[in-house]
Amino acid sequence: TYTTITVLLAAAYAWLIYHASHTNSNIEVCFIKNVSGFPCLSCGITRSVLLCFHGDVVAAFMLNPLGIA
Repeated sequence: TYTTITVLLAAAYAWLIYHASHTNSNIEVCFIKNVSGFPCLSCGITRSVLLCFHGDVVAAFMLNPLGIA
């Protein structure tokens, strides 16, 4: 089971890298944003958490308040 998951993840990452290197557009991985054009509630949480780790709590809160939680 782990082998199958590892192979599928490697294939997905390879496709993302290939797609990113052969197009000029940004890769959007959020399904809701791709379909509706509006960001979902979890968009920006990773960037918000990284800002918290760098000590910029105000910018993290402004980006996405859920990232602080």
